[in-house]
Amino acid sequence: MTKHCEVLNCPNRNKGKDKIHVFSFPQIESIAAKWIEATGRKKFIPNKYSAICDIHFKLEDFSNTTRRVRLKSDVVPTKNLINCTSTDKYIEDIFKKI
Repeated sequence: MTKHCEVLNCPNRNKGKDKIHVFSFPQIESIAAKWIEATGRKKFIPNKYSAICDIHFKLEDFSNTTRRVRLKSDVVPTKNLINCTSTDKYIEDIFKKI
């Protein structure tokens, strides 16, 4: 099943050839609660398909220890949370830096 970003008004999905990466909600309850708040969605309850895409995280939130794109364990989405729109240029720029 395709995961899509749960941030309010964010159109991003991890489908096809898009260079979008989505990250599942963390298992640690205190951090997951902050992710839920960051979605901007009232009464949102994440499920196993819920995720937040890479444009909502700062460059320093990513771990560059492997070739696979990973988030550090305690990060919270803080970017592009209000009136979210996706831009291909932003996505290309962030992954050139990693």
